[in-house]
Amino acid sequence: MDPTSKRLKLSLIDAEAYARRTVQQLTDSMFVESVRLKDVWADVYWCYRDGLGWYVKIYESDAGLAVISHHEPERPLKTIVGPVIVAVAPATRAPEEIGEDVNGHS
Repeated sequence: MDPTSKRLKLSLIDAEAYARRTVQQLTDSMFVESVRLKDVWADVYWCYRDGLGWYVKIYESDAGLAVISHHEPERPLKTIVGPVIVAVAPATRAPEEIGEDVNGHS
């Protein structure tokens, strides 16, 4: 969660909570692709939250859902419904933006 911590200037504990909350709010329309990682498949999502674009990679294991990546997008990428997600949201609120501040308030 170090990239999230640095980007939002949060402690690692708060950055982990922020990433978990982002994952809880992902929708099917934010899905980008599934990727193979050694022995597991992971799903990639991109979304806007608090006006910032986020790249999120998760997978499900016997222990539950694991967040592998939660950081600023390194390049634009389309979701399955078409919107291109970039590092900072456009001036008008994106339709799939998660509307909540860094402290978890809507």
